Parts: sequence; C-alpha cells; structure tokens
Amino acid sequence: MKMTKLLKAVYIALAAFFIGNASAFTGTYDAGGGLAIPLPPGEWRLLSDKPSPDYSTGARAVVLGHFAGNSGGVVGISIRYSRSSSSQIFSYPICYRNDDLGVANFYGTIASSLVNKCSGVWSLGTALSPVDLLVSIKTDRAFAQRYRLHTHLTMQAYGYWKDVEEGFRKLPDEPLLAAEVTVRSPRRAVDLMIFIRPPRLAEGKSISFAQQVAMSDSPPAVVGLSKWLASYVESLERAISDQTPASELIALDFGGTSTQVSSAQRRYEELMEEINTPQDIVLGYRQREQAASAKALIAQERQARLDAEKGEQESAKQLLEQQAELVMLREKLAAQNSLEKERVVTAEVAAEQRAARDKAERERLAALKLLEEERRSAEELAEAQRAAQDTAEREMAEQQLLEQERRVAEQKAQAARLLATEAELAQVREQLAKAKQQAAAVSNGPVTSAPQTQLSSVTSPNANRRKALVFGNDKYLSVSPLQNAVADGEAMAAKLQALGYAVTSSYNVSRKEMLSAVRNFSGRVQGGDEVIFFYAGHGVELEGRNYLLPIDIHGDDSRQVRDDAIELQRILTDMSDSRAKFTLAVVDACRDNPFVSAGRAIGGRGLAPTTAATGQMVIFSAGAGQQALDRLDANDKSPNGLFTRIFMEEMSEPNVPIDRVVKKVRQKVFQAAQTVGHDQVPAIYDQVVGDFFFVKK
Repeated sequence: MKMTKLLKAVYIALAAFFIGNASAFTGTYDAGGGLAIPLPPGEWRLLSDKPSPDYSTGARAVVLGHFAGNSGGVVGISIRYSRSSSSQIFSYPICYRNDDLGVANFYGTIASSLVNKCSGVWSLGTALSPVDLLVSIKTDRAFAQRYRLHTHLTMQAYGYWKDVEEGFRKLPDEPLLAAEVTVRSPRRAVDLMIFIRPPRLAEGKSISFAQQVAMSDSPPAVVGLSKWLASYVESLERAISDQTPASELIALDFGGTSTQVSSAQRRYEELMEEINTPQDIVLGYRQREQAASAKALIAQERQARLDAEKGEQESAKQLLEQQAELVMLREKLAAQNSLEKERVVTAEVAAEQRAARDKAERERLAALKLLEEERRSAEELAEAQRAAQDTAEREMAEQQLLEQERRVAEQKAQAARLLATEAELAQVREQLAKAKQQAAAVSNGPVTSAPQTQLSSVTSPNANRRKALVFGNDKYLSVSPLQNAVADGEAMAAKLQALGYAVTSSYNVSRKEMLSAVRNFSGRVQGGDEVIFFYAGHGVELEGRNYLLPIDIHGDDSRQVRDDAIELQRILTDMSDSRAKFTLAVVDACRDNPFVSAGRAIGGRGLAPTTAATGQMVIFSAGAGQQALDRLDANDKSPNGLFTRIFMEEMSEPNVPIDRVVKKVRQKVFQAAQTVGHDQVPAIYDQVVGDFFFVKK
C-alpha cells in the first residue's frame, strides 16, 4: 500500500510539473482569428498544441488539462479547430456516423443546414482512460468498426490521433467518459472531446451511468449531462458565429449523483491500508479476512452489473429486431405504392414525350418549308440581280461604242479639215512661187531664196508626267513564300518603261523599305500626273480593309498584322492627295491566305471590295473570296501569273482606253481560268472621268 501511495505521489508530481509549466486559461481558449472557444469553469493548462492536417488544411489540435477549481468532474478537453472554409470540414455531422453514441442530440441539424451541431457520449458500457482509448483506436479493429471512426477516429490511419497523443498521456490515467461536441459552419469548425469522471448513484445503489442512460424514466445523471452538453453547444455556436456567448459555462452537475467510489470499494481500500500498517498479528489476520470478504463483495457487485448490462443488451437487441421487421414491412408497402405511382407517372411522361416529338416534327417541317421558300426567293433575287448587271453592262458597252464611233467621226472630220488646209497651203505656195518668178523676170535680177525659219523641238506634253511604282514580294520570312511575284513585278516594270513611264521598282522589301518607297514616290507625284501602282505578293483582308504584306511580316494576331502591314487605301489616299490626274492601282495579291497555312486564323482568302476616289481605278486579279492562278496547269511554263501576262498583252493595244483594256483583261482571265475548271474574275472599281490610254497614236 505504501508503494501504491508512492507511485500515485510520483504521478501527481509529474502531472503537476507538466501542467504547471503550461499556459493557464480561464473562461475561453483563444484560437486566433477572433475565435474564442468557451471552457468549463476552473483553471485550465495547455498540455499540447500541434497542427492537425488530417482534420483540415491549417487546422490545429489542442489538449487542455484541468488544474484548479470546480469543473464538475471534467478533467480534460481535446479541441480540434479550423478557421478554413474548406468543404472538407463541412459535411454531415459526425454524430450521424456513430450509431453507438449515447445521449445523442442533433439539435435540428439536417444535411442542408448552414450550421451543423451535435453532441453525444462515447463507450457508455466500458469507460476508458485517454491512453486506453488511443490503444483501442490503434489496435482494436472491432472497436474502430463499432464507432465507424469518422473524422475523429479515421479507419485509414492512426496518424489522425498522433497530434493529441502527447496531451492524452498527460491526462489522468483512469476510466473516463468521453463526451463529444461538434459545431461546424462554412467558415469555421470546432470538435471537442471532453473527458469526464463517470458519476455513480448514492451509496447502496450499484446502477452504473451506462445503465442510467438505458433507463426510460430520464434519471437525473442523464438529464444533467444532456442539459450541460446542450448549453455547451449553444455557447460554442455563438463563438464560431462571432457572437458573445449567452453566458459563462456552469460546472457539470449530474443531479444527485457523485463521482465518488462505492462504499464496498472504499471499505476495501481502508482495510488494505490497515493491513499494511504494523499492528497485532492476530488482529492483522482478522482484518485480512475482512478485506478478502470485501474484495469478494466487489467482485459480486461487478458480476451483477455485467449480468444486468448483458440482459439489457439482449432486450435492446430484441427490440431492435422487432423494429427492423416493422420497418421492412413499412418499406415493402411503400415500395408497392411507389411502383404503382411510378407506373402512372411513366405513362404520363410517355404521353408528354410523344406530344413533344409530334410538336417538334411539325416545327421541323414548318422550318424546312420556310427555308425552301427563302432559298427560292434568294435564287430569284440573284437571277434578277444578274439580269440587271448584264443589262447595265450592255448599256455601258453600247454607250462606249457610240462614244468611240463619235470620236472616230471627229477624227475623220479633223483629218479632212487638215487635208483641206494642206491643199490650200499648197495652192498658196504655188501662187507665191509664180509671183516670185514674175518679179524676177521683171527686174532681171538674180533670184534669191527666202530666209528659212528654225523650228525648235517641242517636248511631248506627257513627257515626265507618267510615273509608275512597282512592288514584287516572293521571299517571305514567316509565312509561305511565292514563286511568280518578283517575276511579275519585273515584267510589268519593263513593260511600263517601254510605254514611256518613269518606273520606280522594289522587290522583296521589308515594311520599312516599302513605306519609304511609297513615301518617296508620293512626294514626286504632281498635279496632273498619270500614275500606275502595281503590286504582286501576299495580301489579306481584315475587317473589310485590304493590307499588302512586306516580307518581314509576322502576324501572330490580327492586331499585329494591321500594325505591320501596308494598307492599300493609304496608298490610294496618298495618290489622291497629290492631285494625280489619273491613278490606276493593279493588285495581284488574291492568293491563298498565308496565315492559314502557318496555322494562324487571321483574315480570309482574297481581298475585300474597295472604293476608289475620283480619277482612280482599282483592279484586283480575282474577285472577293477567289484565288488568283499563278499558272493554268503543270504544262504552263510562263514565268508570270495568269492575270499579269494577259494584262501586259492588252496594254500594248494602241488607241484603246484603259477602261476597255481592263474589261478585256477580265473577260480573257475568266475564260482562261474556266478551261481548267477554276473561277477567277478580276474585280474592277472605276471612278475615272475622261479617257486615258497606255498607247496613243
């Protein structure tokens, strides 16, 4: 007995050492972030504080031990808390997962509640010390399966409890009740495990706390613990909601019970202490007999409690079986009713689906009919537009033919007048010669010739007034290269020079070089000049505007293309601002979109329709959305594209106005492309006033 007292003294001293050196708390535990967790009355000391990653990200696990004051038998508290809004801690309350929790209360919580709260008591039949609880969790799989070990007790790993093991080992090593309190919200979560000394009834009664819970007449111990847990849940809910607790927690009161040992147990301990105290030998033997009797009485009480608990468990089992049979009967009846309802609902749904299908079919047929009518209307409109365009072209051709006939008649009349004038001059010369001869004969003097006038050479009024700017780009650095563009530019430059144009040509030029050439050329154009602009290379249409591409174009997106390319309208505007009398822009850039072949969806095929200022004419090598052919087929050996070669042929025809030249080019290009099954119709935009000629004789 002295050795037992010595061991107890050592344990108490060690516990006092650890607890005394920890932080002290009264009233609440400050978890940080404005979260103050209420505590039972008395003074509490921090036994351990560690991260709890298995609970939630950023969570912590704290163990507090009771140090001083009346706490109503509460000796320790394990606190797990999280200030995270993670869905990991916001789910069905833990109490729903543990069927064997006693004194369970869910406080109206359902799965959709924003705040989940519940409480209950673990292992009512056999109270365990905190250390024994850890051992059971770690080694007893049946124990773990019995309580399902959700959240606090995980089936996957014992590691969830590692963060509280140090604190549990500092709590009293005696059988304790483990009450659980859980309150969770979308912002915070707190789980408590409260260790309580189990109460017993007054002396002379051997009913345990577990038996009291099983009684149906609400014994005081059960009522007292239930009320105390309910007040704790209310105070904790207000704390995690940033509200001041309704009132401080009161000490746990089991209502007429005590946490003292039974009289038989106390008598046994007193006798054992007397036996180990020196006294008369005979008296010692007598007391040993009394101690043995007391010990036997304790064993009888324990066996009686076990038998009573076993009987209660059997009764409860039978009651549960009867309830299960009743539930099965109710479920069977409900299933039959549900099948009938499902049959009716299925029939109604099938009827609704048939009606919906019929309605959809009617709507589909109506839509098809409407589409067919729209298609016929579109075809009729297109036919009317083609007829109107053909009529307009015929009328224009007739007007041009009449104008040409008028000009021919005027030229013939002028020639007749010139012939008449020359005949009159010849008669005058003949008469003058005769007069001179007569004068010489009269005077008999020598005949002297009249002085001859020196005529100065007159420069043609068109000299230096015909200018041309030619570009040809083949060798692109970041998009697909071309084959004929430079050759087309060189051939066109030579042709224009032969026709008397002052040609400025540039080939395979960068953006900077191209802008410089345009700027310098525009600076040389004067009012009254006739200007030709020719470009062969890549072009692209963006948002209705046409851009000519220098060889260093990159074009990762449409904005960069607009910044780095040369807008065609800018060149036409520069020519218009220079007051050129006539401007012809010939653009052979209607090839495949270079950015599509490079894997970039920028722009589309061909160039967009454009506008020409007064005195300007623009011709594209192909219409909107069409591709200009470089050659007709594999046997086509011409170094120039189809459009450029035909254009140069028609330029050489004398006395043909330029508007007639470009229309003949369009007709011949279309006919040649049709021979290989390709559509290519050059687009013409004409705002020219008057007649202009490449060759005038």
